[in-house]
Amino acid sequence: MPDSISLLNVIKEGGFDASLITTFNASLPFYEEVVLRRLVAAGCQQNIVLMDHAQCSLSWQSEATRPRLAGTAYSLVPVSVPGAFHPKVCILAGKKKAAVLVGSHNLTLSGFGYNREITNWVHVSDRKDGEGTALLDSVWQMVREWIELARKQVPPSLIAAALSFSKSVMPLSSPGADTTTVALHQRPGGASLIEQIAARVKGEVRRIGVTGAFFDSDLAFVAHLHGRWPQADVVVAIDPETVHLPSMREMQARFVDARLLWTNAANRSDKYLHAKALYIEQTHGDGNALISGSANPSRPAWMGNKNSANVEAVVMRMGPHAQAASEALGLCGMFALPALSASALEATAARSLAEIRATDESDEGFWIGVAASPNELRIATPGPAIELGSASLLSDSLDVIEANIAVTRMGDVLSVPVSVDMKRVRACDLFLGSRRVARAMIAHPHLLTAATQSSHRQVRDALGALDPSGETISEMLQAVEDAIFDQAAEEEVQNEVRSRRGSAQAGTASGGRPDTFEISVSELRHARKRRRLVESADIVTLIDLLTRKIGEELQAQPTVPVDRSGRTEEEQVNQDDDPEQSDDTPYFDAQVQGLRDAELARRVARKVTNLINRLLLKLTKADQPDTKARALVQLIAVLSLVKELVRIERLPRWRMAREFLVPEADRRRLLDESMRCLFNSRTRLIDTLTDDTHAETEEAIQLRVLLLWLAWSIGDKVPESSVDAFDPNGQNEQVRAKAMFLALAPPVVGDDAASDQLKRYTAATLRPNPLDAARADRWIRLINEFGRFWSRDLSDAPRIEVGGCCIVGDGSYPRVVAEVHGELVGFWDFGSVRSFKQDFVMAVQPEAVS
Repeated sequence: MPDSISLLNVIKEGGFDASLITTFNASLPFYEEVVLRRLVAAGCQQNIVLMDHAQCSLSWQSEATRPRLAGTAYSLVPVSVPGAFHPKVCILAGKKKAAVLVGSHNLTLSGFGYNREITNWVHVSDRKDGEGTALLDSVWQMVREWIELARKQVPPSLIAAALSFSKSVMPLSSPGADTTTVALHQRPGGASLIEQIAARVKGEVRRIGVTGAFFDSDLAFVAHLHGRWPQADVVVAIDPETVHLPSMREMQARFVDARLLWTNAANRSDKYLHAKALYIEQTHGDGNALISGSANPSRPAWMGNKNSANVEAVVMRMGPHAQAASEALGLCGMFALPALSASALEATAARSLAEIRATDESDEGFWIGVAASPNELRIATPGPAIELGSASLLSDSLDVIEANIAVTRMGDVLSVPVSVDMKRVRACDLFLGSRRVARAMIAHPHLLTAATQSSHRQVRDALGALDPSGETISEMLQAVEDAIFDQAAEEEVQNEVRSRRGSAQAGTASGGRPDTFEISVSELRHARKRRRLVESADIVTLIDLLTRKIGEELQAQPTVPVDRSGRTEEEQVNQDDDPEQSDDTPYFDAQVQGLRDAELARRVARKVTNLINRLLLKLTKADQPDTKARALVQLIAVLSLVKELVRIERLPRWRMAREFLVPEADRRRLLDESMRCLFNSRTRLIDTLTDDTHAETEEAIQLRVLLLWLAWSIGDKVPESSVDAFDPNGQNEQVRAKAMFLALAPPVVGDDAASDQLKRYTAATLRPNPLDAARADRWIRLINEFGRFWSRDLSDAPRIEVGGCCIVGDGSYPRVVAEVHGELVGFWDFGSVRSFKQDFVMAVQPEAVS
């Protein structure tokens, strides 16, 4: 059997913007904690899971299997069909590449790592890959049909969010002519799989090999194979210890032990056999066929009709490719195996029957609802109308937030009024009297589509997210450079600020002004093809260009040539390159001949220092609305660049260099000086990022997210209690930290998209060890607790004390008390301490939870 591939490693390769996975059953906590984290860290902003409706309902009945993030961090779409929704498909789509996986694996830990599975992996490198783009298009058209199957059970807004995946697939998919590899599927009302296969198998069939984990009770599919091709030798490979084979009957087929096919150390025979495959061998090798995917050897999987048919997906390989793949998988070896004895087969059937347990299906409904507005849930109720009395709203931990809510029915839709914060609602229980009759999963479409909804969001991603999604650092440079430092962009900032100021002076609250302080770079980005540079030279070039835009040319340096793979002459030694693709002509000059990684890292660090110095100088000298706005937009870009460089620091090459690309001292200085300029009472640059209604713009939230990430990257501790026991020896540092988190955390924690973004940033810049991952998880938890605590309304505190909070004069936000001397109270003012008489100071604290 060929070397195994890891689906998680395919995801880890990056270059993908969106993912869609279909499955029969799933361990949703495994998806959320492992797969989704990998997807987000790799740059996927849109993530969708399609799952069998009945299995999804079961997952909500157990604390261990229910989802926590469905409907907010990813779209979960249950699909209900007369049979089972059973396909196992994964589409990973990016701007320049895509991956399609069609196989037997469910979205579980076993499916991704432990079982013996067969999965077809198709890599689509560019639009010139005719077969790959055609197969991507074919698979996406299948998935579109499956999404439409869910329309009766799922609200339209969630269906629309799932169908929007087409925007990610479109750049690399195109219909093509028939090829030797095709994707096929079965659905209720469509052609059965076996009919589609038979239409492609021409000529005399010599022998047939079958393997799978589940057979129907009367072996109808195996009997059908013999009936359709009576001259063929039919061999069925099973694992007698695990297969579901509830009965045996006399038929023209030979059952063999599949464990004998895979006996070497790399492919242990003790793995659970969950793979499904059908190999058809003809007299002429050009007609051979290998079909593998989700379909078990059963009637509903292969011979479905309008009333009873599973939804399945398979890949069919034809000709010599089919035979080569079958031999590589070891499947052809089944024809040489001895038949299992009658007693062994009878024992297998007896075990299968004993494992079947009669289960009483719950009469509770499982429905899907959406947050239709900040004050209303709408829940789709397919099937006969059920009489209802009241509803209860549940949090992500399934705690009751609000109970005894009157429900209104509008046809097949229930309307539930919501008076609490809608973002907290994750589920809704529906009651008739005291009996619960249904549970509804609640999705928040506005959160699910936020990442792909508008060009303005794409600009915010370019300015702030910059998580790798297949783009090279050079391409990210182009977006940052055009959006932030080009003259046209700076003029756009000036015009926006002047327009806003004029609108405010005219007393108009709206005035046709954009809702956020954003810069469109869609007109500035060039479509020309860019070369991929060697990573080290790319970093130097990136910092060179950004530094030059801030104001000072770097001194020209000697150069050393590198090849098209970005390797110096020394790095090319003993490399076994394809001679047809080699090119001895150097095309890019890196800096400093013979520069090694450690030396290069030190040079990068010096340039980062230079970059930060110029940025901080701009912030300090910004004294007019136009210059303040430009400096803050540039601050967003530089913080994003620092985050990207810290991510690169974590790569093996740079860990081995044992040098920082961004020295911690520079990160500390960037954080402290940015906080001073933004929040010191004499400068308050943060106020520049408000509109004429005094509401903060998206950039204000983005700055807070980036600054919180920067604080995490240098190890700043989050206050862990509402009343801190300040250590006199570290009192000043504790006061500074509390003031910083008080200024940054509450707005971020109160914004789901911003909170998720902070999680992505920390995940993308983790050191590769469990301790750092645990530290990050704990830090995020403390941030959420601190932010929620200080988001409450304020009430009087019993006394003024160091480390407590106060309101000074008519100020609307709390300050942290740094010192108390007699009648004077000093509060931390981000870089200094300002003192007032106690008569002008009021101690405050968040209101207690009733």
